[in-house]
Amino acid sequence: MINRFDETKAFDYENGFYLTSRVSRMGNILAHYELYKKIIDRPGAIVECGVFRGGGTCPICDVS
Repeated sequence: MINRFDETKAFDYENGFYLTSRVSRMGNILAHYELYKKIIDRPGAIVECGVFRGGGTCPICDVS
């Protein structure tokens, strides 16, 4: 399945995600971003335990 990802359509995939997601999902993304801004300058590593499919901090992995 991952081999069928067309990188030239990444913008369309991202917009599709935002347009079809529940409002609570968007709230979670914003909450994670706010937490990320608070810890960005702290030394060390982030450890996340007990998340389903890495959905907790996975979206901000590309930000750092």
